[in-house]
Amino acid sequence: VGVSLLPPGSRFLMTDRRGTIIADPTDRSMIGKSLPPQLAALVRKGGPTVESERAFDGVDRVYAEKSLASPVVRYRRLHVILGIPSSALFGAARHFLFTSLVALAAAYAFGIVLIWVGAGLLIVSPARSMLAAAEQRYRRLVEDARDGFLEIDSENRIRFLNRSMAEMLGYPRDELLGKEAETLVDPAELPDHRHQMELRRQGRSSHYLRKLLRRDGSSLWALVSGLPFPDERGRFGGSFGTFTDVTERTEIELRLRESEERFRTFIQEAPEAFFVTDEAGLLIDFNPAAERLTGLDRGWAIGRGAWELQERLLTPERRTAERVEAMRALVLESLATGEGPLLHRE
Repeated sequence: VGVSLLPPGSRFLMTDRRGTIIADPTDRSMIGKSLPPQLAALVRKGGPTVESERAFDGVDRVYAEKSLASPVVRYRRLHVILGIPSSALFGAARHFLFTSLVALAAAYAFGIVLIWVGAGLLIVSPARSMLAAAEQRYRRLVEDARDGFLEIDSENRIRFLNRSMAEMLGYPRDELLGKEAETLVDPAELPDHRHQMELRRQGRSSHYLRKLLRRDGSSLWALVSGLPFPDERGRFGGSFGTFTDVTERTEIELRLRESEERFRTFIQEAPEAFFVTDEAGLLIDFNPAAERLTGLDRGWAIGRGAWELQERLLTPERRTAERVEAMRALVLESLATGEGPLLHRE
């Protein structure tokens, strides 16, 4: 509506942060294409800025650019560009245009209706109900989500969290607002937490596993998807993360890993020889006692079939293809049934 009431020949564009056009009511065929070089340079300068260019159709227009964050897609950065033919402007209107075009760009992007009045712009009817409804839908989605949502500001203080996040941590929500996010992180994980925060300041997103501390001192393991968001001036404004509780799964994995490590330590230190194979009969462990018993190196043994080990222990005159194949069949049968002869040197 706002664009249709502007002077003939005006252009309105919205682009993503890479300069790809995502909205062009004047020419929908431009959607998905890159900005012309002149306007791409205007975007790189940052806004609000106003310049005169012949970027489209050879028409001399005065362009205004504004970088902003959409209230509906809250963490997506947009660039709004508006161009009005120079012939429609006169005298002091250029100074007024500097501010009014930026207002128009932001207003149209956020659903505000504007009307062209002489050399200026008049905001007639802010579509507040549309924005309120969109914000309400967003808040309901966040509040009802099973995952935790946490927002921290540029000073690493908690600015928002949803009900699920508070329940995961065992805190009343009000008690966490304004609190330093680091106080929720397990001390052993603080170096990596600070590294992640530095990535956000650089404008980078990431996914990682984090160990947090609940109010009662117990551990909460969460898969985190973190991303930065800008403030109204386009600078680093803070970061936003979604948290999926994986405590039970992670603790099972950790216990299994500890059990495997204890088993491996036991084998390595045992005075008896241990030969460990996978289900295909290939050696996956060969302890020092086995090296001493067979005189074979662990590096040679790992990855070979148990029958190859048996073959090396045979005397040369008994080392035939038929015997080796019989030993392979015997090993595979032993793995299938759980019973078989002991390995021995002849």
